[in-house]
Amino acid sequence: WPGDSRRNMRPVAAGQGRHPHWQSLYQDDNWRRLPWFADALEPTIEQYLQEHPLTGTCLDLGCGDGTQAARMAERGFTVTGVDIAPGAIRAAQRFAEPQLTFICRDALTLRPAKPYDIVIDRGFLHVLPLHDRIRYVELLRAATRPSGLVLLNCFSSDEPDPGFGPERFSRPGVEQLLGRAFRVEEHFQFRWTGPLQARPLTHFFAIRRV
Repeated sequence: WPGDSRRNMRPVAAGQGRHPHWQSLYQDDNWRRLPWFADALEPTIEQYLQEHPLTGTCLDLGCGDGTQAARMAERGFTVTGVDIAPGAIRAAQRFAEPQLTFICRDALTLRPAKPYDIVIDRGFLHVLPLHDRIRYVELLRAATRPSGLVLLNCFSSDEPDPGFGPERFSRPGVEQLLGRAFRVEEHFQFRWTGPLQARPLTHFFAIRRV
């Protein structure tokens, strides 16, 4: 995810010294072939926003090349994308919308002065090492305003783990991790779309900050 050492490929989350390979993935223009690349807004997020029209501020965790952030800006959101890989942020800067800001840093260290209306996690949680998950919840608490939303995609443990790639989660596991500060309002499962040959079973969660 990608390559043969896919169990170790955990992007855009922990410190650069522990995961330097994420920068190497964005050293050239190959990012359009990465497994998480999508030129359109993630379909599950698109579906949710069609059913629940919203605007406001948005934080995109592990924004990569910036496409998802740009698509949210096109929908009227003021968006901040954060990614640890400088090459990813350089790719993201091809989008010049005034309501877009990109930050190169470890997202888990982000503590925004003003929390966001929506936080997007399209595959950020499921690439985190186990020891960083508490920091992830702390980030969500700091970054999501009261009654704000987290829109989360992560791979599902309802099908066998192939032994490589992102971690798999159950719905109860996600709810237990997030704790009482968050409440799952909508949930379904779907097949991941993108450049992957496989189509892993994936969760969509709409999660309310209590």
